[in-house]
Amino acid sequence: MFIPGEAFFPSAIETDLSLLEQAIEKQVLLSTPTTLIALLKAISFGWQQETFARNPQTIAEQARDLFRRIATLGEYIENLGRSLQKTVSHHNRSIRALEHRILPTARKFEQLGAASAGYQDARAADR
Repeated sequence: MFIPGEAFFPSAIETDLSLLEQAIEKQVLLSTPTTLIALLKAISFGWQQETFARNPQTIAEQARDLFRRIATLGEYIENLGRSLQKTVSHHNRSIRALEHRILPTARKFEQLGAASAGYQDARAADR
């Protein structure tokens, strides 16, 4: 029960000495502005403690799940790195084959005049 002023509480107790006992028996908390603020802070602290007591289990589960996901991502990145290395290697081998095996033969056709007119026009435009 809220008592709107600090001075009213002592006056009420002096007027009726059994007021406090009756309030306790009926599970009524007498509260002045000062005690109400303290009571609300205590209730807030209690709720925070309850939340903290529940959260460690949830936090631990979330941490385990996050660790598994990071490990999986690490595997994906590692596989991607290997694939990129293979792709670069295959690309470089293809370029080497083109430069050392295909283009020299194609140039011989050009020197012999066997290249098509369209090919010769394209080569001239590249120069």
